[in-house]
Amino acid sequence: MLTQTELQALFHYDPLTGIFTALTSRRGGCRIGSVVGSPHVAGYLTVMVEGKNYLLHRLAWFYTYGVWPLNDTDHRDGVRSNNRLKNLREATRVENCQNTLWNPGKSGYLGASKVGHRWRVQIKSGNKKHHIGYFDTPELANEAYLAAKAELHTFQPVPRNSPAVL
Repeated sequence: MLTQTELQALFHYDPLTGIFTALTSRRGGCRIGSVVGSPHVAGYLTVMVEGKNYLLHRLAWFYTYGVWPLNDTDHRDGVRSNNRLKNLREATRVENCQNTLWNPGKSGYLGASKVGHRWRVQIKSGNKKHHIGYFDTPELANEAYLAAKAELHTFQPVPRNSPAVL
């Protein structure tokens, strides 16, 4: 398994920019000083070390603290390629699932889904789905969803990338 000393001998990590640069030349055209990291299908950046792919956000944590994250490593802003140290935090899987990106769906409002002539609000917290209620407008449903999110999702109480005015 990769050690912190080995990692620090291969790369330099800048916690202010989140960028890793090569300290040695390696096969595949990687030269000293070049930025490392290839996009992963899910939007994360990866690098191969000794035949194994590593996610750069997890390497940033290991590089800085000398220990692998015990759980998930969450990107506070939701941008999976932003590996600035201040943007990373440890999170359990349940906490990481609270990171709802602003995706209003068909209703135009987060948390509102049309059922008949009304708007239903449900939210999941942990492994439990909470039924918040039915509302006459998507705006009222969205307000109820955001209030429930603030109460139930203490790790990420505000949806990421949400518009300032709902």
